[in-house]
Amino acid sequence: MTGSRTQGALRRSVRRASQALARRAARATTTAPATAAHLVPRPEPERVTLSDPAKQADLERYGFAVVDAFDEAQLELARELYAEIGPAPDDPQLALNWSFHSRSAEYKREVKAKMLAAFGDVVDRMLVDHEVYLTTFITKWPGPNSGFAPHQDPSLVDERRFRGVTVWIPLHDTGPVDGVDNGMLRFVPGSHRFSSALRVTDVDRSQVAGHEDAVLRHGVGMPTTAGQALVFDNRVIHYS
Repeated sequence: MTGSRTQGALRRSVRRASQALARRAARATTTAPATAAHLVPRPEPERVTLSDPAKQADLERYGFAVVDAFDEAQLELARELYAEIGPAPDDPQLALNWSFHSRSAEYKREVKAKMLAAFGDVVDRMLVDHEVYLTTFITKWPGPNSGFAPHQDPSLVDERRFRGVTVWIPLHDTGPVDGVDNGMLRFVPGSHRFSSALRVTDVDRSQVAGHEDAVLRHGVGMPTTAGQALVFDNRVIHYS
């Protein structure tokens, strides 16, 4: 995200998304005044998360940053580990699957132990004063059911004091590949500053219900090459 064209596009997207959500908030019914008030971006306390100051600035401004993570040898090792460990034993292989959703505690322990042993130092170099909460493989199986709707990740820390982030490292290039979207993540830049509310996973209601049109209109796709990391604030709206 160093090119002036990309930076300018992200700044415009932040401004347009903020204005659109504020307009929608002003038109909201009286049943949700608190939610409407929280949609206006708010000032952020200083929380240094990334060791690279330029990437930290991206994270603060946009809610995400692209960081070089794996070299070629590490990328190949990660692919070999996935091939060795394999998908979760209860993964139906039909859509999008997180290995930490598996019912097999043994499988999840193996994933965490082997991934941290191989790549814990990569995360240590990337992040400042951090603790790894979970380690998982995410598999998007080919087909029409592998997309994931716009959402924010649940609150995992006291965000008045700390920042929760995800370090997502694809093992294949993402973005348009031969005319097909190969699992690229999309974000609403700056949306990590829209709300200070605690977040839980609600399977019955979308977190952005009533604002889907603004999210999809202002979402920005971030193509990555295999081995790059997308580090994103758990509050930022994202989808794929």
